[in-house]
Amino acid sequence: MKLQTIQLPFFFGVQPNELNGGKPQIMPFKYGFNTQLKLYYQESYADLNEVLKKVYEEGSMLNGEMDFSDGGHQGKAAMDFILKNISSAKFRSVLEIGCGNGFLLKELYKHGFDCVGLEPGPQVDELKNEFNKIKIIKDFFPSKSIQQKFDVIIHYNVIEHIQNPKEFLLEQKKYLNDGGKIIFGMPNCEPNLKNGDISIFMHEHFNYFTRESLVLLANSIKMEVEHIEFAANDGMIFCSFINKYNIPNSIEYWLKYNWDEFPLKIENSLSILNTEISKFEEQDVAIYCPKRALNALSIINKLSCRLVDDTPSMYNNYLPSLQKKIENFNDLIKMPPKLIIIFSRTFGKEILIKCNSNEALSNTRILNIENFDQL
Repeated sequence: MKLQTIQLPFFFGVQPNELNGGKPQIMPFKYGFNTQLKLYYQESYADLNEVLKKVYEEGSMLNGEMDFSDGGHQGKAAMDFILKNISSAKFRSVLEIGCGNGFLLKELYKHGFDCVGLEPGPQVDELKNEFNKIKIIKDFFPSKSIQQKFDVIIHYNVIEHIQNPKEFLLEQKKYLNDGGKIIFGMPNCEPNLKNGDISIFMHEHFNYFTRESLVLLANSIKMEVEHIEFAANDGMIFCSFINKYNIPNSIEYWLKYNWDEFPLKIENSLSILNTEISKFEEQDVAIYCPKRALNALSIINKLSCRLVDDTPSMYNNYLPSLQKKIENFNDLIKMPPKLIIIFSRTFGKEILIKCNSNEALSNTRILNIENFDQL
């Protein structure tokens, strides 16, 4: 597939006003498909790298849910997966790359592990002050300050930010003891790629992983896949790679898919979305989970729909290029719209049940993005 270029909002978190934190509202997004790894990727360019460097240094990139704020379901699931894969007493030393404010390291320390954290952003200062027995290196990976090898290297919501994931993992192998493990997690892009859902694309992510691409990646660096599974309500993929390799990891038939159809499916899903919204005035349409709809709304130029989300930290804030503040469910039912479109594949069914069971929305048409192919 030839390199494609589209214009997408530059999203690095919700903002208190419409200025997008002084960063660009829209930037080019150049993407292609790596046929060897079966991996969709974003091509980097100088202006993008400059902007990303600034927001990483500011510590202002979105943090996801790797701690207990806003639910923390990803962090809890990650801890369960890590402990399941390092239950043996031989795994004692742990390096976390991109440790953020240290949620995982603090939990591992409580379980008796010797922990080192690597993080370039200022949020790591919170961990320095709270846990002085955890060694903290304020730097990017690889770092000259790392002077030892580890039994386990972990990173969550990191590898998708890396331009060359193969080189990233090969560099980690240099710091891994024989038989050691790399345990990591990233957004699950499989359902989005299968359904032409462009919401997965964002400028901070250079790679869009499936289970198939991860198995091929393990083969390319000569590591053995121990476990690979969906997690956190299927919103993430968790992996455990072991530092040994005898024969190539097999790709089960259910992992294979014709990923080449993704661009055509994007066009189809955007056409359906535009048709449904165009049946109403934009102020009569509410977009539930608007972060996931950001790219699509920008491309079809539907910028003044109402925006609704249950995440407390998003309330009354703005998304780049979109014109309305984010409301919550109580705001929604006080002034019911004519159409609600739910954009969450992780919590879409729960949101649909909540909306359908509220009498105030009895006259509102409600669509779930998962059912777009039935329209």
